[in-house]
Amino acid sequence: MAHAKIVAEADLLIATLDSLKQVNSYSLLLSGSCVLLLLFGANPTVQGLALLGFVIGLAQGYFSWRVALDRKLLPLLMKMGIESFDRALAQLFTAKAKQLNQRDLSSRLNGVKGLVRRQVFCFMSQLFISICAFCLFMQPVLF
Repeated sequence: MAHAKIVAEADLLIATLDSLKQVNSYSLLLSGSCVLLLLFGANPTVQGLALLGFVIGLAQGYFSWRVALDRKLLPLLMKMGIESFDRALAQLFTAKAKQLNQRDLSSRLNGVKGLVRRQVFCFMSQLFISICAFCLFMQPVLF
């Protein structure tokens, strides 16, 4: 019963990970706008916010890459089982072989959820900072 619940949770998480591709696309657009504000913003505050938005976009990109990797690895983990999956990873990454066998499926799913939360937090922060930078950039025009 508990195993079926974890498998259902993993399937739901995989479906959720598919929808996060759009978040990365929007973050790339925000990063591009931050670069433009960095280049053309005369106000140092605008430039600082734009630089911060760009750096947060880089962090979001990293988390997006990790989430996409987990999206590819989770079905393999479910198909192979934890022991076989860990052996395959241990052959690829011998330095982490001791750490791999200490995590059950539930803790791995929690790790993926943590990555998703970090990615969404970075995107929301980048969105807020980008809007603030754009408003400051447009302030002389608006008032």
